[in-house]
Order: sequence, then C-alpha cells, then structure tokens
Amino acid sequence: MFFYSYEPLTFATLLFLLVVFFMAKTKSKKEFKEKIIDKELADFAKNIDIFFKENKPTKTLLSRQTIQFAIKNNLFTVSIKKQFYQILQKYPNEKEFIIEFNHNLLS
Repeated sequence: MFFYSYEPLTFATLLFLLVVFFMAKTKSKKEFKEKIIDKELADFAKNIDIFFKENKPTKTLLSRQTIQFAIKNNLFTVSIKKQFYQILQKYPNEKEFIIEFNHNLLS
C-alpha cells in the first residue's frame, strides 16, 4: 500500500481543480441540452410523418431552445420558420410550446 503524507492544497492547485470542475459541468449541461433538442426534433419529424401518412392533426411539445436552434440552423421550411419566429416574438416569456400539425401550419 502507498501512503501519502498530507499536503495542504496550494492556491494554484485549488484554482486548477475548480476550473476542471466548471469545465466538466458546462460540458455536461451542453450535452444534456443537445440530447433534449435532438429528441424534440426527432418527435417533431415523427409527428410530421404521421400527419402526412394519416392526414389527421397531431401535436408535439417543443421548447423555446429547440425552436431557436432549428430557426438558426434552417431546419424548417420558410413558411414554418416564419410562423415559429412569430410565435417566439408573440410569447417571449414562454419556455415550451405545444405545436399542432395541420394544413395551416404546413402550407
């Protein structure tokens, strides 16, 4: 067995550990947000497919972050992008939106 003598942390060591901790925390938050966005966009695509196959209205839940990400990266058609941009402007304090797919949204 190895025994190490106790040595107090120096300021530099403490600072290094704090930086590593916050970097790891930031990265995990970013990955978590990316997973949520991916899941919501997959649900969105699945519901659009269901709408086109069955020709009946469907609903999905999208967060503000997902809509902003999709608008910024041009993942929607121009008409849907305009409608979502208007929704974000009209309801600036809302964090989640229930989107219903019907002929008005997709036209």
